Amino acid sequence: ELAITNLKKAEDIAVSQKYSDLLYKIYLNFSYINAKAGNNEKALDYASKSLSVSEQMGDMTKKANSLEKLITAFSRIERDDSVNIYTEKLLRIIPQVDKNSLPLLFSCLGVSYANMKKYHEAEQYIKKSLDYGYNAHSYYILGGIYIAQGKEQEAWDAWMKALETGGVETKVSVFDYIVE
Repeated sequence: ELAITNLKKAEDIAVSQKYSDLLYKIYLNFSYINAKAGNNEKALDYASKSLSVSEQMGDMTKKANSLEKLITAFSRIERDDSVNIYTEKLLRIIPQVDKNSLPLLFSCLGVSYANMKKYHEAEQYIKKSLDYGYNAHSYYILGGIYIAQGKEQEAWDAWMKALETGGVETKVSVFDYIVE
């Protein structure tokens, strides 16, 4: 509660002082917080605001991150048409995005498509995230995608890679998933 109050105060300051970078970060964080809390409409609103600020700044990496938040929120409310539209927008700017951001962006696309039960597309995006960086979380997600497709051995192999490469948080997630 205190964090949200302080973010709102920071938002007021950022707006009045025209601190675009700070405002972008505030909106992106509000989008994330609301998505985690299940407030998908608010998550969409703040993701849209972060997108607007990032476009004013002309920063393609920030724009890509904002688009990803929109895609995630739309996938959670099963708005497949909007997911597809914003995914196309994101893919068009990928060549202009900081390469260090690509593993996470593609991983998030994979999760969004998995949420929509479009496992073929989800698998492709997760594999693309792995092409851009060694990411234990992507292997963990890939295992879940394989399970949803009935590919138990491939799932197990992906989870073993996640366990080999990931930190404690990823290992706990993998073990939790396997136990379920």
